[in-house]
Amino acid sequence: MSTTIRRRPAAPARALVLVLAAAVVCGCAAPAPGGPTPAPTPAAPILTSAPMDDLPSREAPAVTGTYIAPVWDESAIAAAIAAAEATLTAYLDASDPDAWWRGLSPRLTPGAQEVYADVDPAGIVPAALIPGAATIVSPTDDAHLLTALVQVPTDKGVFGVALVREGGGDWLAWRIVLPGMPAPTEAVR
Repeated sequence: MSTTIRRRPAAPARALVLVLAAAVVCGCAAPAPGGPTPAPTPAAPILTSAPMDDLPSREAPAVTGTYIAPVWDESAIAAAIAAAEATLTAYLDASDPDAWWRGLSPRLTPGAQEVYADVDPAGIVPAALIPGAATIVSPTDDAHLLTALVQVPTDKGVFGVALVREGGGDWLAWRIVLPGMPAPTEAVR
């Protein structure tokens, strides 16, 4: 028996927020008639080497067993790069909308799932990852063990994948940064 995943339609309030955010980001407002024309501002870098702030901590759930603190080592770097490449591969494979969502959603945080559920995969421009070219941009030190920003070059430009691992678990994406967009600075889950 085949099941079809149906995504819920965007709420009018969410659509309004997205339209307003796009207007602010795109600078769609024209200067006042007769007023001075603002000077162009330099574009923000896509990805920087500055570490992202760790996510605010929440009350820890009651669990039994031994807590293993996260570490930032070669294994964590390899896992972050692998998670970013897998997430971006799933995101860019938009040929079948239902398969696209089934492949992408398990790689996203719950908050990112809510946001990306409203994306129309038909609007995603196909791109191919450049094998072995992904690199960690952040964190750069042991003070930021739960977040990572991975730069993933493709034949269409450099994407970024912002990842989080709560409690030292698997890396999940909370944002996919398209080429030319500024790097995220704070996770919204």
